Amino acid sequence: MNKRLFGLFLCVGLIMFFLIGSKAKTRITIYTDDGNADYLVERVVGGEKTPEGMIKALIDNKMLPIQTRVVRYECKKVKSKMVGYLDLSQEFLDAISHTGTAGEVMYVYSVVNTFIKNLALDEVKLTVNGNEIEEGHLYYADNFEFYDHLIILPTKD
Repeated sequence: MNKRLFGLFLCVGLIMFFLIGSKAKTRITIYTDDGNADYLVERVVGGEKTPEGMIKALIDNKMLPIQTRVVRYECKKVKSKMVGYLDLSQEFLDAISHTGTAGEVMYVYSVVNTFIKNLALDEVKLTVNGNEIEEGHLYYADNFEFYDHLIILPTKD
């Protein structure tokens, strides 16, 4: 009986090890500022393909304020498009409100491009605490599509 119990625990432990290990080894594509707010840099980094995991990767790569969090996320098919509805915390709005137009574009499209690339979305609707973003230099009532005009060659970490 003890050998069977030991075997069972060993199997469960190995399964958990592989499940946890595979989650930790996921690679995601993120978009970060080049340091001058001129371009977005496409980077492949370790992280989880979840809304929270992608925001964490952007925070870890110094693209978003450390307190930024996902308030709510859902994905819906609208007409023939997959749309991600991403509601972020106040820290995101504070960051874009305290920068120039170029910095604002970097913040917004780092999030938008990261979500579209990793979650196979066509568009992203960004809100903060359930409200459309009206502060900063632009009014964000419309959905965002992938923005590739400012992307420079990818790097591997």
